[in-house]
Amino acid sequence: AGDVLAGGLYGVAFGGVFFAESMFHRFTNCSKLALYYLVQELVRRKFALLECQFLTSHLKSLGAVEIPDSQYMKHLEVGLALDVYFPRKRDHGAPTSSISASLAGRRQL
Repeated sequence: AGDVLAGGLYGVAFGGVFFAESMFHRFTNCSKLALYYLVQELVRRKFALLECQFLTSHLKSLGAVEIPDSQYMKHLEVGLALDVYFPRKRDHGAPTSSISASLAGRRQL
């Protein structure tokens, strides 16, 4: 109904790396939809890494994969050096409302 927050995820972006912190939903599957759109946007913006912290069965079902630490560190180094932004600002300075990513990777701590 109108402006109801249905679900989402939050995190922080540095260069071409998005560090996802947590997913939430008020309606079934809405966090999955938010993750889908986040991945699309990060791919479009040419991000190098989407860091999920921990590989859960839920994230596995959405396509997340565990990668070795050495591979993670390479993606992290490349991603941090990228000059990309999320969200991108429009010409008039207002942030866009779209959400999207590239590699779905993470490491086990």
